[in-house]
Amino acid sequence: MVHILLLILKIIGITLLVVLGILLLILLFPVTYKISGQLNEKDYSLKIKAGWLFSLLHFSLNVEKKQDMKMKFRILGIPVNIFNREKKQKKKTKKHKKEEKKGMTSEKVADELPKKNITENKRITDDEKQENANIRKEEISLKEEKKESSDNGFLNKIKKLFLRIKNTIKRIIANIKKTANNIHGMIDKVRHFKKVITSSVTKKAYRYAKNILKKLFKHIMPGKIKADINFGFEEPDLTGKTLGYIAVAASAFNVNMKRINIVPDFEKSVLKGRICMKGHIVAGIVLIYLLKLYFNKEIHYLVKKYL
Repeated sequence: MVHILLLILKIIGITLLVVLGILLLILLFPVTYKISGQLNEKDYSLKIKAGWLFSLLHFSLNVEKKQDMKMKFRILGIPVNIFNREKKQKKKTKKHKKEEKKGMTSEKVADELPKKNITENKRITDDEKQENANIRKEEISLKEEKKESSDNGFLNKIKKLFLRIKNTIKRIIANIKKTANNIHGMIDKVRHFKKVITSSVTKKAYRYAKNILKKLFKHIMPGKIKADINFGFEEPDLTGKTLGYIAVAASAFNVNMKRINIVPDFEKSVLKGRICMKGHIVAGIVLIYLLKLYFNKEIHYLVKKYL
């Protein structure tokens, strides 16, 4: 019995170590990626490649103008046709639906042919009955109107006019009250929103979240960028503004501009060039940043209270 218990404990320990090792690999081993693209007046292309654990898992995406989008996924170099299966299943389901619709329509046509005459006859009789009933109602209403007009004529018209004026005044007052209440409600909401934004808790949460998200974005962003871009707009002012926005964004995210060649064209509208980016993402670092955001007191308080 002791040997069996020791063997069971040994198996449990080995499985736990294997699971822990896999988790550590997932969290600490980086996912490398490469993005390259090309654009000119006639053609464009985009290629994305990502791999994990020395290409144990590998993903690729290829988009070109004159070809269909191609996605590939490999495990230990063996292609796994996940995306192709989905496409085939969609095509099969579409074919089956079309065949079922054709069968249903043919059956409906066959069933409805003998029923058409009966339904048409019923519709004719029903229409005649409705017309006769409408004629009778109109005759009765005309008689009643003649009686009322002969009896009270002018007095009834005056009463109706006063009632209409009274109802319109009531409606105007109700609409004014409704709009006033809506305005007061909007003002209260704006004041409450202003209090939430200007509170010290919101300011602390904003500063902390901004700092963490900046670090997270910097980690996800590619470390190496090489590009040759030629752009321009019909308006020279817009070209100059765009060039300024690019410079501001590059300085904000600490992008090295030594390997990025940007040539603005102030005379004509043009957009062409090529770009290549490389980077890596560590799942453990991303998880740490997300947990920091989740367990922050100010952010947790705001989420719990207002969301």
